[in-house]
Amino acid sequence: MTIDFRRILYNVYNVTSLIIWQDVAYIIWTGDLTPHDVWSTAKEENIMIIDRLMTLMQQYFPGVPLYPTLGNHESHPVNT
Repeated sequence: MTIDFRRILYNVYNVTSLIIWQDVAYIIWTGDLTPHDVWSTAKEENIMIIDRLMTLMQQYFPGVPLYPTLGNHESHPVNT
């Protein structure tokens, strides 16, 4: 599976451009970050995706507390 990180960056940029003029006290990140093609997931890939997305959020929202939650697709196998 290939992940188009340009698309992810584009989406993160759009979100940050919408709220850049507002004070953000904290972010609650609701999970389900990994792809939903549950038949082709792998633990290592899920960890890599979560790590990269976390890095992007910290880059675009520096100093803003980030409270991530796990969805039912972060685990492998899914829904466990």
